[in-house]
Amino acid sequence: MHQCAIQNLSNYCSKSQKCFNLEAICADAVNYDFPLTPLVLYFSSPFGLPIMQLVLERMFLSLERYPREVYLIYNHIGYFPDVDMLLLGMEQLRRLSDQQTYRIYHVHQEG
Repeated sequence: MHQCAIQNLSNYCSKSQKCFNLEAICADAVNYDFPLTPLVLYFSSPFGLPIMQLVLERMFLSLERYPREVYLIYNHIGYFPDVDMLLLGMEQLRRLSDQQTYRIYHVHQEG
């Protein structure tokens, strides 16, 4: 899957593309150290509630230590309904877009 992602990134071409700093990372999501730069996190329903909770906890800890702009895109709404409910109920996530198959959130940080 990782090789496929790398190939997809190398094949992608769009006249409207604004960002060219794209990277496919193969890592354990629970132990992943988020970069200390502004982020767009794309989740295509990769795991169920227990793992998603751990990943979000780690993300919020990282943001607490190093505040920065973060957007979260969650694709395939309904695949893990409990994850959908978790994200919808989090006061730290402000919903920017609510589409049929995905949602886009801005991560709100205190301070």
